[in-house]
Amino acid sequence: MTAWTLGFYVKIEGEHITCLEELLNKDALTGLYNHRYFQEELKEKILLAKKIKKPVSLIFLDIDYFKHYNDINGHQKGDEVLKNIGRIIRENIRKGDIAARYGGEEFTILLPDTNEEKATEISNKIREAVEKENFYGEENQPKGMLTISAGVSVFPDKAKDEMQLLKSSDDALYRAKFFNKNKVETYKSILVDLERDIIEAKDIELVTSVKTLISIINAKDRYTYAHSERVVLYSRLMAKKLGLSHRDRETLIFGAYMHDIGKINITEDVLMKRMPLTNEEWEMLKQHPENGVEIIKTIDKLSDAIPIILHHHEKYDGKGYPYGLKGEEIPYSARILCVVDSFDAMTSNRPYNKRKTYEEAIEELKRCSGTQFDPEIVNVFIEVVRENREKFDSLI
Repeated sequence: MTAWTLGFYVKIEGEHITCLEELLNKDALTGLYNHRYFQEELKEKILLAKKIKKPVSLIFLDIDYFKHYNDINGHQKGDEVLKNIGRIIRENIRKGDIAARYGGEEFTILLPDTNEEKATEISNKIREAVEKENFYGEENQPKGMLTISAGVSVFPDKAKDEMQLLKSSDDALYRAKFFNKNKVETYKSILVDLERDIIEAKDIELVTSVKTLISIINAKDRYTYAHSERVVLYSRLMAKKLGLSHRDRETLIFGAYMHDIGKINITEDVLMKRMPLTNEEWEMLKQHPENGVEIIKTIDKLSDAIPIILHHHEKYDGKGYPYGLKGEEIPYSARILCVVDSFDAMTSNRPYNKRKTYEEAIEELKRCSGTQFDPEIVNVFIEVVRENREKFDSLI
């Protein structure tokens, strides 16, 4: 009898401990794991993956326009959405996957022994399930329904440790939300292509300098980083279409990587401002080409790119900056970058500017041909856009 009684109390105590652990590790609203538990598991799973040489994928999920939803429907209805998203995530992950509420409307899913392809498949399965779910008041959302976006990265292919895995999946999520929303993006880094370019240039020591500069601008202004990524792609295609020599191609691409690096010296409140800039702020922003030259002038191997960085905001009619150069006074590569840079600015969402469609941007290039842009370069770039729509669409 005594043994039975002791056993009963041991059982009760064990259940009580389990209950306390659940309370400690779970998010009360969604029933998913909490941020603290997720961080502990992330470290453990990465350590194990290093030992057994298996991949670990990470998904970052975020509810699109959730502030808009809360503002219209109230926070109680917003909490119901969070609960339902938690349920949908639980229903669409596998045994052994670890789903957590990371904070606010952000969720994370840790997928041991999972490659990027499978993680992307699971992300899209969850995204589609959310899209099909009927949420109260979703008809008032910007796209008429409540949706999520997701970013995917994988260790060790895209990240060397848990911090890089978090950052890279978060960068992929940012990319998904910045462009279209209701989308899954995998992490892609221009640094991978950069290393290849520099290896081709037979100057490995340049990698560290350029990586550092790009990482700084990414930390300060993600738009500038993503913008540079796309401008590099467009510049590669233009170099090929124009039949540039190896050296000119290399110079154009390095210029594309670094053309906005001078924004490191611009304050974040100006870079991220959602309203039109004041005259004083605009004058500050116009200094970024000269700031960029000051930053890179000590890197000998980037000296050929200086004219591109300095003059990519000059206009064909002489009304640009910083020196008001006109026509062929503007270096040829800078004229190329001016077209490419402007096209991307027009077709990207900005805090103060709704993006144009490709056709609208093409019409704008035509309209400004001969004033802002070199007419011949505009014609070639329009051909490049139309020949590579599928590749461009993957960026938007």
